[in-house]
Amino acid sequence: MIEFQLDRTLITGLPHQIGSLKSLKKLAIRDCRNLSALPESIGNMSALHMLILNKAVIIELPESIGTLENLSVLRLNHCNKLSKLPASFGKLKNLYHLFMEDTAITELPKTFGMLSNLRTLKMAKKPYGQVP
Repeated sequence: MIEFQLDRTLITGLPHQIGSLKSLKKLAIRDCRNLSALPESIGNMSALHMLILNKAVIIELPESIGTLENLSVLRLNHCNKLSKLPASFGKLKNLYHLFMEDTAITELPKTFGMLSNLRTLKMAKKPYGQVP
Protein backbone atom coordinates (compact mmCIF):
# COMPACT_ATOMS: atom_id res chain seq x y z
CA MET A 1 0.00 0.00 0.00
CA ILE A 2 1.32 3.43 -0.93
CA GLU A 3 -1.46 5.74 0.28
CA PHE A 4 -3.83 5.43 3.23
CA GLN A 5 -6.64 7.94 3.62
CA LEU A 6 -9.12 8.34 6.45
CA ASP A 7 -11.52 11.24 6.03
CA ARG A 8 -14.45 12.14 8.27
CA THR A 9 -14.35 8.99 10.39
CA LEU A 10 -15.07 8.63 14.10
CA ILE A 11 -11.73 7.02 14.95
CA THR A 12 -10.14 8.08 18.26
CA GLY A 13 -6.71 6.62 17.59
CA LEU A 14 -4.68 4.54 15.18
CA PRO A 15 -3.63 0.98 16.01
CA HIS A 16 -0.03 0.34 16.97
CA GLN A 17 0.26 -1.89 13.89
CA ILE A 18 0.08 1.16 11.60
CA GLY A 19 3.85 1.38 12.04
CA SER A 20 4.27 -1.86 10.11
CA LEU A 21 3.18 -0.10 6.89
CA LYS A 22 6.79 0.60 5.99
CA SER A 23 6.18 1.27 2.29
CA LEU A 24 3.39 3.80 2.91
CA LYS A 25 4.24 7.14 1.31
CA LYS A 26 1.14 9.19 2.19
CA LEU A 27 -1.03 9.06 5.30
CA ALA A 28 -3.97 11.45 5.11
CA ILE A 29 -6.33 11.83 8.04
CA ARG A 30 -8.70 14.72 7.45
CA ASP A 31 -11.62 15.91 9.52
CA CYS A 32 -11.41 13.08 12.09
CA ARG A 33 -12.45 15.25 15.00
CA ASN A 34 -12.19 12.42 17.54
CA LEU A 35 -8.59 11.47 16.74
CA SER A 36 -6.76 12.34 19.94
CA ALA A 37 -3.43 10.54 19.63
CA LEU A 38 -0.96 8.93 17.27
CA PRO A 39 0.94 5.80 18.29
CA GLU A 40 4.71 5.90 18.78
CA SER A 41 4.93 3.22 16.07
CA ILE A 42 4.25 5.91 13.46
CA GLY A 43 7.98 6.54 13.58
CA ASN A 44 8.53 3.13 11.94
CA MET A 45 6.92 4.27 8.69
CA SER A 46 10.27 4.89 7.03
CA ALA A 47 8.95 5.61 3.51
CA LEU A 48 6.37 8.19 4.62
CA HIS A 49 6.70 11.39 2.56
CA MET A 50 3.45 13.14 3.43
CA LEU A 51 1.49 13.22 6.69
CA ILE A 52 -1.80 15.11 6.80
CA LEU A 53 -3.61 15.44 10.13
CA ASN A 54 -6.07 18.25 9.46
CA LYS A 55 -8.84 18.84 12.02
CA ALA A 56 -7.77 16.26 14.60
CA VAL A 57 -7.90 16.86 18.38
CA ILE A 58 -4.38 15.61 19.07
CA ILE A 59 -2.57 17.43 21.88
CA GLU A 60 0.96 16.48 20.89
CA LEU A 61 2.83 14.46 18.31
CA PRO A 62 4.74 11.36 19.42
CA GLU A 63 8.48 11.75 19.97
CA SER A 64 9.06 9.07 17.31
CA ILE A 65 7.93 11.49 14.60
CA GLY A 66 11.54 12.65 14.43
CA THR A 67 12.57 9.30 12.94
CA LEU A 68 10.53 9.88 9.76
CA GLU A 69 13.61 10.60 7.69
CA ASN A 70 11.71 10.85 4.36
CA LEU A 71 8.90 13.10 5.57
CA SER A 72 8.79 16.13 3.29
CA VAL A 73 5.26 17.51 3.88
CA LEU A 74 3.48 17.79 7.23
CA ARG A 75 0.03 19.34 7.47
CA LEU A 76 -1.43 19.98 10.92
CA ASN A 77 -4.04 22.59 9.99
CA HIS A 78 -6.93 23.10 12.39
CA CYS A 79 -5.50 20.78 15.06
CA ASN A 80 -6.49 23.44 17.56
CA LYS A 81 -5.58 21.35 20.62
CA LEU A 82 -2.05 20.68 19.39
CA SER A 83 0.03 22.68 21.84
CA LYS A 84 3.60 21.52 21.28
CA LEU A 85 5.97 19.81 18.90
CA PRO A 86 8.34 17.14 20.22
CA ALA A 87 12.06 17.83 20.73
CA SER A 88 12.81 15.25 18.02
CA PHE A 89 11.14 17.52 15.45
CA GLY A 90 14.49 18.97 14.39
CA LYS A 91 15.55 15.54 13.11
CA LEU A 92 13.15 15.84 10.16
CA LYS A 93 15.99 16.68 7.77
CA ASN A 94 13.90 16.25 4.62
CA LEU A 95 10.92 18.31 5.79
CA TYR A 96 10.27 20.92 3.10
CA HIS A 97 6.73 22.09 3.86
CA LEU A 98 5.10 22.54 7.26
CA PHE A 99 1.55 23.84 7.60
CA MET A 100 0.23 24.56 11.10
CA GLU A 101 -2.68 26.93 10.71
CA ASP A 102 -5.05 27.24 13.66
CA THR A 103 -3.14 25.20 16.25
CA ALA A 104 -2.45 25.98 19.92
CA ILE A 105 1.33 26.01 19.32
CA THR A 106 2.86 29.17 20.74
CA GLU A 107 6.49 28.08 20.91
CA LEU A 108 8.69 26.06 18.58
CA PRO A 109 11.13 23.48 19.98
CA LYS A 110 14.81 24.45 20.26
CA THR A 111 15.63 21.87 17.60
CA PHE A 112 13.46 23.69 15.05
CA GLY A 113 16.49 25.50 13.67
CA MET A 114 17.91 22.15 12.55
CA LEU A 115 15.25 21.89 9.79
CA SER A 116 17.76 22.90 7.14
CA ASN A 117 15.58 21.99 4.15
CA LEU A 118 12.40 23.71 5.33
CA ARG A 119 11.08 25.91 2.51
CA THR A 120 7.51 26.59 3.61
CA LEU A 121 6.30 27.35 7.12
CA LYS A 122 2.73 28.48 7.46
CA MET A 123 1.44 29.27 10.94
CA ALA A 124 -1.64 31.36 11.50
CA LYS A 125 -4.26 31.65 14.20
CA LYS A 126 -7.83 32.66 13.50
CA PRO A 127 -9.04 35.66 15.45
CA TYR A 128 -11.02 34.67 18.53
CA GLY A 129 -14.68 34.07 17.74
CA GLN A 130 -14.23 33.54 14.01
CA VAL A 131 -16.36 30.72 12.66
CA PRO A 132 -14.32 27.87 11.04
